[in-house]
Amino acid sequence: MRAGVISRESYLELVGQVITRIARTPGRHRQTVEASSFEAWSKFYKQDAGSPNFIVSYYGKGSLIALALDLTLREKTAGKFSLDDVMRECWSLYGETGEGMPERGLESVAQRLCDVDLTGFFERYVRGTDDLPLGELLESVGVQLRMRAATDARDMGGKPAPANASPAPWIGSNLTVTEGRSVFGPVLAGSPAEAAGVSPGDEAVAVNDLKVSAENLEKRLAEYAPGDTVALRVFRRDELLRLSLTLVAPPETTCFLLTADDRDSDTAARRDAWLGG
Repeated sequence: MRAGVISRESYLELVGQVITRIARTPGRHRQTVEASSFEAWSKFYKQDAGSPNFIVSYYGKGSLIALALDLTLREKTAGKFSLDDVMRECWSLYGETGEGMPERGLESVAQRLCDVDLTGFFERYVRGTDDLPLGELLESVGVQLRMRAATDARDMGGKPAPANASPAPWIGSNLTVTEGRSVFGPVLAGSPAEAAGVSPGDEAVAVNDLKVSAENLEKRLAEYAPGDTVALRVFRRDELLRLSLTLVAPPETTCFLLTADDRDSDTAARRDAWLGG
């Protein structure tokens, strides 16, 4: 964006999509980003159907931590320092010298260079599992963070919902086609599908005795309202099971960002400085 390859609107859309991906990952409350990085070869790169409930992407949440750190430094130093300055200093100390960055090197450089106590920030968001205060931080540069329900399974966020959107009830798992069969993928923790006893790999057969598949699941669910209970039939290997599935309203885990109306010139100036003028 700073190089003029994409627009500000496109950049904010991409950020909204990353926030969406992390918001839809229950594992963000189970695994720290520090642990995700350390355990990458045994967990992140060897994922199974249960992984979204237990791990978080250190790429995705890591990029949001960088965003939050940048905005935090800008706010606490009145625009004197940013993550750009920290990265340049890290390159000078550890890159050009060939020394390599030590454990917690970036944290110590940021605190020393910017004269800001960041211990709580790194404890909560890097070594802890707290959600980042992105809404508040983005507001400081005149950008509003909004959350909404997904319109369908293809909705990756980044944009407001269409005016005529009418999301189907949510169950917390999607169907994918595997060897010609419509099977459930990951079942999110705390979801209706988990409560009903759906397991990843179950083959969907019918909802209330009407055939269901990966192509028509949302259409079938759209015939009901949140709070309705339907009979879900699935094959688990060779056994036909009848599960009781109570539908709920889709959670607001889909993010989009909007440029706020400038209330003062200072906010506009901070946004321009952040986005590269």
